[in-house]
Amino acid sequence: MTKHLPLHEWTIILLFCFILLLIAGFAFGRSKPTPFQNHFPQQSEEMSILNVTIHGEIAKPGLYRLPSRSSIKQLLEQAEPLASADLSQMQWRKHLREGQTIHVPKRGPITIYLEGAVEQSGALQVLSGSRVNEVINAFKPLPEADLLGLKRRKGFVKEGMIIKVPFKKKREKKPAKTEGTTKTLKTRT
Repeated sequence: MTKHLPLHEWTIILLFCFILLLIAGFAFGRSKPTPFQNHFPQQSEEMSILNVTIHGEIAKPGLYRLPSRSSIKQLLEQAEPLASADLSQMQWRKHLREGQTIHVPKRGPITIYLEGAVEQSGALQVLSGSRVNEVINAFKPLPEADLLGLKRRKGFVKEGMIIKVPFKKKREKKPAKTEGTTKTLKTRT
């Protein structure tokens, strides 16, 4: 007596075989290069190096040889910006190009405006390249000022920027729930 497998078991077996063939095709199909790929020259080491010049407010100005696809951030890490450097306009993630020249400007005064929970609202002069969380030390907040949000902001301030210093939110005390329970106070006599 021969037993035949039900249709759903045959379906599972065929699906499993198909998946195995698919995996094997990807594993072995990509390992062999096509014949025309060998005719192209390999990229030389010189083609993958960029020559970039940097000057301005940095400790090590000059010509730098960096790997292709290097970013401005990687260049600045090697060139070591001075404390007087205004890095607010630098596009940190932007990739460098062959022969590019980068100028790092000096920080200068800019005017920002304060509103909200501060002793004196209005114009305030700070150095360009300052971050919002650094500017907090340049003004006198009111005691009810909520500085936590400003301390977390790390973006650079810009000319004409308005910084709104929020007031702390007043929390209303909710009455305690006394559902179903009554307590009697005992007093001493």
